[in-house]
Amino acid sequence: MEKKVIRLTEEQLSLAIKHALNEVIDEIGGQTHAVVHNATQAAKQRQLYGQTNLNPRKSNIDIIKQGIRLSKPAADSLITPYKTTYLFHATDLLGTAAILIFDLKVLYELTPNKAILKGNIVFNDEPLYGSIIIEIPSNTVYYNYKGNRHKYALEIDPSKKQMWESLINQLSLSLHSRTV
Repeated sequence: MEKKVIRLTEEQLSLAIKHALNEVIDEIGGQTHAVVHNATQAAKQRQLYGQTNLNPRKSNIDIIKQGIRLSKPAADSLITPYKTTYLFHATDLLGTAAILIFDLKVLYELTPNKAILKGNIVFNDEPLYGSIIIEIPSNTVYYNYKGNRHKYALEIDPSKKQMWESLINQLSLSLHSRTV
């Protein structure tokens, strides 16, 4: 087998290492989020059916309490690399083009059907309350105004598309890692 010599500048080597490490860290974040969810759900099932935990040092109640305590930090670590400002294109109720700026702060909910993200939202230069909803199977994104049933369909701006798709992949990875 013949060895090939590859010459890289210091900057190229640094970028290659950074890219590889980011992939590993993203995978670890998704796995951590899934582990907390799996352990909590399993303990809830055991508690529901009157079964005891296999680990005699921790009861089901202790595991559920720990899962509740760890779920927010685990969700936060899952989205930390993606906490940035995203630009979306939308259509308002009158049918005119609108711009929505979303500053991601919190992963509020993650279920097999949807993810709910909370943060600062500006819709056509007006700060609003509400959340961004991602329908997981179809990857459809909506803005849901708080207290209103209307959903505004959103299209990510091409400048942030790669980062947004990475976030969706990370959420999907966490969902696929769940066993319960």
